[in-house]
Amino acid sequence: MSACFLTGAVYQAPCTPEQAHATERAKHQMGLWYSHKRTTVYLVQPEKDAAGALTSRRGERGWPFFEETLCSLFKPSPATTSLRPLRRDANSMITMWPRVIDVSVASAGFLMKEDRSLCPPLSAPVFNEALDAYTFSNVVDKPTVAKVYRRALEEGYNGLVTLAYSKRSWADAELSRLAGTLHQIACSNVTELDLSWNTFTSSGLDALGQALAMGSLHALKKLSLSHCVHVRTLPEKIGVLAELESLDLSACIALVDLPDSMMNMVSLRDLNVKDCIKLEGSQFQTKLNKLVEVTS
Repeated sequence: MSACFLTGAVYQAPCTPEQAHATERAKHQMGLWYSHKRTTVYLVQPEKDAAGALTSRRGERGWPFFEETLCSLFKPSPATTSLRPLRRDANSMITMWPRVIDVSVASAGFLMKEDRSLCPPLSAPVFNEALDAYTFSNVVDKPTVAKVYRRALEEGYNGLVTLAYSKRSWADAELSRLAGTLHQIACSNVTELDLSWNTFTSSGLDALGQALAMGSLHALKKLSLSHCVHVRTLPEKIGVLAELESLDLSACIALVDLPDSMMNMVSLRDLNVKDCIKLEGSQFQTKLNKLVEVTS
């Protein structure tokens, strides 16, 4: 176990050339400290003066926005100050504590207004655009922040095997944002994508289909859209998932048809359409029979 106070752990001006070089090197490693799943980040809010006004406008500054956004990329637990209940992992009991903790008495600025761990990741171009609304004491830090964020995003997602976004209450806007990020990152090692129990419609899935058509998630083997009750159709682009072995559409009660492109999914072995109450009739049955023939 180790502790690092990142703001105080780097040299501040005025400093020697050697210290300045060390500071720049530390800045380029901050992506790892903030985004890694196994680090815990404590957010220290600015104090208030006698009149109750914040002594520092943290919510307007670029570095805090960068740090908070990095924290939301890969950490599994929400920003909360309370310990989560014990859970059983294999044959042992472990404590699940939050990985992002606000230690202030009252939240301020953009912090804690939403659980950012539940939001889709910002693509590098979208992050850069959002960064324009924030200020830096040292203007040369802005391109450094943009570069570090892109590297953390690419290295992190390219190292993942599973993308789990179940029960996020994502609508079309959120799924489109995820699709935009996947369009920028190959995610060549990802074999499982879980989007179950969300509220997006076929329009959001079309955006994801465009990312798939550009080569994203080409190694995907398992896809779950279970209980996505507003989805009426699947994107034609889903047929590019030639490695897909399992597709869970259970309880997609609005789903009315399957795309013809699914005939290209020659690796598909498990198709779950349980409780898809609108998938019926001879036309659907004929298509399903053809799919079985193709994948058998």
